[in-house]
Amino acid sequence: MTEQQPHQIYELIQVPKTTGVSFYTKKDTGSYVPNHWHDAIEIIYMVQGSVDITVESSAFRLQEGQCFLINSSVIHSTKCTSPNTGIVFQIPFDFIRLYIPNVQ
Repeated sequence: MTEQQPHQIYELIQVPKTTGVSFYTKKDTGSYVPNHWHDAIEIIYMVQGSVDITVESSAFRLQEGQCFLINSSVIHSTKCTSPNTGIVFQIPFDFIRLYIPNVQ
């Protein structure tokens, strides 16, 4: 679910109540996720293929065997131009606060 704000999109991360974090494998045959942000740290591990990631104004190509961390509240986008498989781990900031007080 997303909310539209002027020039930005806030992505609501859906997490199971049992774990408090989101962890899934994503098979992508081609997509573009425009600039967005969320209140979660996002870690992406590329199992197969590659994906282009833009974080604020810096562009990166995440390739097979590489891992990428995007901090909470940082604007980013992704573009997949050929099939890939990635593992996505999203850790909401509220979850982190449970274990690391004063994390800011």
